[in-house]
Amino acid sequence: MKFFFKSFLFFLLLNVYSCSPIDDSQNITDALESNKIDLRINGQKPIHSIRDLSASYCCNNELTISFLHWVTRPNELDYGGSAFELKLDKNGNILSLWYKDYTDPNNEFYSAFFTPISTLWIESFEYVEDQRLKMKIFGKLFKRTSNFFEEPEVVVIDTEIEIKEFIPCNCLSFISELTTGVRDFVFNRITRIEQDQSISYEAFSTNGYQIEFRNFKETINEMPLGLYIFDELSTTERIDFKKFTGVPRAFYAGVIPEEWYIYDTSGSFEIISKMQVNGELNSTVRINFVATLNGETVIEFKDAILETQL
Repeated sequence: MKFFFKSFLFFLLLNVYSCSPIDDSQNITDALESNKIDLRINGQKPIHSIRDLSASYCCNNELTISFLHWVTRPNELDYGGSAFELKLDKNGNILSLWYKDYTDPNNEFYSAFFTPISTLWIESFEYVEDQRLKMKIFGKLFKRTSNFFEEPEVVVIDTEIEIKEFIPCNCLSFISELTTGVRDFVFNRITRIEQDQSISYEAFSTNGYQIEFRNFKETINEMPLGLYIFDELSTTERIDFKKFTGVPRAFYAGVIPEEWYIYDTSGSFEIISKMQVNGELNSTVRINFVATLNGETVIEFKDAILETQL
């Protein structure tokens, strides 16, 4: 689980630095001249100016949009800090969003863990690689809580973004990816977990599902090519499929078993090829399985493809 948390803890790292004071009359959207944003939180523009609005598209995998808030304090040095990070795929599917307003050290807000698309929406999405990105995003963000029973604090975000200048990206490593071909199923990055001599792989979809490849004794790259068959009673290599049943929020504890329903699963996965990509061994896995509830099929993956170097 610690690997899963790294993706969330990344949002807490701040790029803080100091310089000479700036003019208070500076426009709130002071960023790269060709990149523009109109941001409103609970209907109001932020009190701190926006700088270094930028975007990058890396490894044919994720679009990342970010900016700094520039904070002015009377008789003190001004400073800037990371304030916004939106991740989405090239088709405009939201992966995650984080925002910090700097009016209070604890004012950090997140898209709903496990179900970001349940409270955030994108409209008018346009993207031409390295040329133009334009969209509107609106919905709810949540302050992270450690109390399971606490009502989450919510803010409403409404923003329009236009990017014409992109940060170059040199892709130095292969990014694991799961492609299902099933509508509305967009999975975040695959993570590998090793615990008690057992290896598992997991990924979370943006609509509240988890897929887990478990009971592995070797990594996928170490396993031979071939077909592996499993059913709901299998104790060897298998695929589990779960649905999040909790309320939208951002929660420190991460996965709480009571909030997940585990379906019965049966099917197969086949390691069909291995090849070197950028100096790393990459395996391609074809996946076929059904998830059932009381004997009724809930979801079926046919010829889904996992590509991983993990």
